Amino acid sequence: VTAISGATGRIRFAYFTMSRDTRIVQALLAAAGRGVDVAGIVDADQGFQPWNAVPQLRDGGVDARYYPGALTGASGRMHHKTIVVDRSLTYLATANASQAAEESFELAVSLQGTEVACFVDSEILRLGANASVSPINPL
Repeated sequence: VTAISGATGRIRFAYFTMSRDTRIVQALLAAAGRGVDVAGIVDADQGFQPWNAVPQLRDGGVDARYYPGALTGASGRMHHKTIVVDRSLTYLATANASQAAEESFELAVSLQGTEVACFVDSEILRLGANASVSPINPL
């Protein structure tokens, strides 16, 4: 959240799940509100869940999209939990952006440097090519 709050140019994210009103979602909305280019993907299997943060993010100016999940047409899951801030800081975690994760212990690592950030950023871009603005109906 601290890194997101300090972003000045661009944030990219890929999360398995993102719940409404979590600290990460609020930080992404605030970043978009101050003009930071914020975009990313979540697993589409959450699309019709009441806690789904994608509509809240989209309403706040974040280009959030759904990547097909195991229940929505993919052969597996996009299980990432990563954020790239200003193409220089990469955050990798075991935690989803959820209320439950905010109240439990999870593992995370922050990596400084453009080489890792560009690699992760390109993976998010690759996945984004198959992402949808609208929720995907489960099979």
